[in-house]
Amino acid sequence: MSVRFTRAALADLRAVRHWYREQSPGLDREFVRSVEEALAAVEQLPRAYPVILRGARRVLLPIFPYMLFYRQTDDDIIVLGCFHVARNPTLWRRRIDQ
Repeated sequence: MSVRFTRAALADLRAVRHWYREQSPGLDREFVRSVEEALAAVEQLPRAYPVILRGARRVLLPIFPYMLFYRQTDDDIIVLGCFHVARNPTLWRRRIDQ
């Protein structure tokens, strides 16, 4: 099973990574490792995470206050977005509905 990212999800991840890089040198790399760790867990057990809306699931990142939303197909995990856990749910719901 491979992991793919929507353009919007890539933009989300780049923005968060940039923000962490501005906060402290190396923190952006820690964020990337956290994303990789979460996605490795999803690849192992994609159905282990809760369905949030319209078949999209959510995994929380270790250490960082972010969550990834994804859908599973027969062959792929498609990451739909990366959002701060305190962000208005209306924003990520719109992304999932697209």
